[in-house]
Amino acid sequence: MMKKITFYLLFTVFAFSSTWAQVNEDIKRKSQQNNQNNNSGGTTSNPTPSSPSNTNSYSNNDNQSIGSSCADACASGCINMGVSILTDIILGVNREYVNAVKDDKSYISHLDIDLNVGFLPNRYVVLLPHISGQYGVFSTDFRIYSNFERRLEKLDIYTTYDWQILGINFLSLDNVNARLSSGFLSEGFEGGTSYNEHMLSFQVYPSSALKFNTELRLTHDYENIWVRQEVNIRASYRLPITDSERTQFNLILGGLYARYYESVEVWTVSAGVGITFE
Repeated sequence: MMKKITFYLLFTVFAFSSTWAQVNEDIKRKSQQNNQNNNSGGTTSNPTPSSPSNTNSYSNNDNQSIGSSCADACASGCINMGVSILTDIILGVNREYVNAVKDDKSYISHLDIDLNVGFLPNRYVVLLPHISGQYGVFSTDFRIYSNFERRLEKLDIYTTYDWQILGINFLSLDNVNARLSSGFLSEGFEGGTSYNEHMLSFQVYPSSALKFNTELRLTHDYENIWVRQEVNIRASYRLPITDSERTQFNLILGGLYARYYESVEVWTVSAGVGITFE
């Protein structure tokens, strides 16, 4: 009986370890395959020279080119006008927001710096240093994702630099905040690539000392595949170690699930510390 129990236990541990083995190597390989697919998909055959008798085709092509240029110019002008109008609207909303909450500086501007350490026991450790700032309805967010995977012969590392360049807080209430932002993900290894990444995040404040944050990150190369799909959940508790209203020290607990190149899955539980300046 004990032999059977031992056998099934060892088999389960081996199967579990095999499922999560070599995630960093798999992600890098998928990244390189994706780059090769994009490069090979962009090649086209050389056009066949036209015979002199096809003069009408040249004139038709010229007319089509002129029409296309006019359409492009009109579209560009409309887009520029739309961007200008949208920018004025957003700046106006930001001014109104700042004036409305000017008595509470924490709603106007703050800077968060934290370090989270995630892990899957006996497989890998994830470091997530992170900094974010907000002014009015605008925000920016930068983090470094580094996965240190233990291998028999070496330590394998997969790193991305993730900058949400501009975010808009489209919902900001006393205890709820929602943000939509856009930026890029840059893979930090030889042969890695940069991609556009979007993030949707929600923050809930049940009390002045407790905050829950949920992030959804989506990265796509617009050619083949979802590069990364990630859900990150964190709970932050303000530590009572300072009397300052403008400086807060926080204890952070959370979890992360990510799927790379639609095939490689990574998940961790995490803990960390942070500091907030208001």
